[in-house]
Amino acid sequence: QDPSIKNNLINSIPSSGISSVLWLNTGLLDMTFKNYGLSLLNVNIFSSVNIPKELTQILFEGITFREPKDISSFDSRGFVYNETKFSFGRKLDFKQLNSPIYAGFGFKYLNGFFSYTEEYYGVITTNEDSISVLSDLDVVYTDPNQIASGFGIDLGIYSRINDKLSAQLSLMNLGSFLKSKQITNWKSVNEINLASSDFSEFLDYNNAQKDSVNDTFSILDTATYVENVSIKLPFSLNLAANYNYSNKLHIKSAVQYIAQKSFMGEITPQISLGVVAFPYKPFSLLGGISFGGINKINFGSGLDIKIGSFCLHLAGSQSGGLFNSAKGFNLSSEFRFLF
Repeated sequence: QDPSIKNNLINSIPSSGISSVLWLNTGLLDMTFKNYGLSLLNVNIFSSVNIPKELTQILFEGITFREPKDISSFDSRGFVYNETKFSFGRKLDFKQLNSPIYAGFGFKYLNGFFSYTEEYYGVITTNEDSISVLSDLDVVYTDPNQIASGFGIDLGIYSRINDKLSAQLSLMNLGSFLKSKQITNWKSVNEINLASSDFSEFLDYNNAQKDSVNDTFSILDTATYVENVSIKLPFSLNLAANYNYSNKLHIKSAVQYIAQKSFMGEITPQISLGVVAFPYKPFSLLGGISFGGINKINFGSGLDIKIGSFCLHLAGSQSGGLFNSAKGFNLSSEFRFLF
């Protein structure tokens, strides 16, 4: 094989390491009546893991004797929470403005779990006849019997500027947080020192013998309880516009900026462009592309079905590229009954 492929792959990895991010949202039981809305089940899942670049170098190149590899950039964090939201909206009466303006707000109650790596230090060292691994891990997580809770606010405004153009501005999850009355702080320190001759013997051990050896690696393994620990959840600033080019084609655009990123890390703003073909027909076609955000680039398409009081939305997208170059995909669906 061409060694340049391996070298290019290693060089393409940022010095901070490889980050893997999962961010999911699902909703159920959303109800509206006149100006009021109630949403009972909206689950948000976020998980992030950072693998140090030094570990990938070890996998592809091995370790040079007497050159320690620092793997302290490892990090893992995530949260799972449900939000129950009450919302209210109404038309604002500004006589000096010809365009109608609508405003709304939502108040959320949040409850769920979170965890994160408080601190980590790790070093891998090899000599001609041995390997040494030092790992010092400090993790914080919510106890299953102490579910974290919190609050958040949504704010939004919408205006129909003329027959063809409309725009909206929103702040979602403003001031949101999760706080637990009691969390667990787990500290684990391990030091592994193995001679080359130990590896073959270790592979022949039974489970009891392996557990016994693993116990000798542990220097510290403690769990303590800490009261009143909280995390700040991200909120987003969203600006969107819709242009009715004709009765057969609508053009949409949006910009999203994620703020309060102390827990999730840096996320670039996302710019989205999309179209809706045949918006007033029972079957509408959707298409769009976005740049920025977690996945850097997304391509998507979908279908809207409207039959009487029944509405069904189906969509799919590829992230990080298109077809074979894509790094992930997303499928979504939504159905509504209008009364």
